[in-house]
Amino acid sequence: MKSRITSRIAALLLIVLCATVSLLAQSTIENFLARSDGRAITIEWRSAQETGISIYEVERSPVNQSDFKRIGAIPARGAQQAYRFIDENALVASTSGGNGSVQGGSVYIYRLKIIDVNDKASYSNTISVSHTISSVRRTWGMIKEMFR
Repeated sequence: MKSRITSRIAALLLIVLCATVSLLAQSTIENFLARSDGRAITIEWRSAQETGISIYEVERSPVNQSDFKRIGAIPARGAQQAYRFIDENALVASTSGGNGSVQGGSVYIYRLKIIDVNDKASYSNTISVSHTISSVRRTWGMIKEMFR
């Protein structure tokens, strides 16, 4: 009788352990890249593996700063999915005071904050992109910034 209870407990523990292992968040990011078209920056990636992932937060930092700011989020859709985020606000770079200042050309660094179903976060590698805008766009951006 005692060995039967012990074997049932062992089997139950094995089932719980397997269920716990399957809930661990895992994400493998492939082809993480960014490109500028002079108007906006497009960030793209593909998930090769995506277990227990809830959301991808896109973060940006100017090259001369190390603090990343959240600029958007995309819900996870499952493994083997392609994702795209368009950063249309790359024209306005964050300053230490929190105000926007229009810049003509900058290098930005992007990374993904990968959040699992338990709200635990991990980070992707970083990528950088040079974003140069035309003088017409820069002037228009300055005019718009004056009225914000």
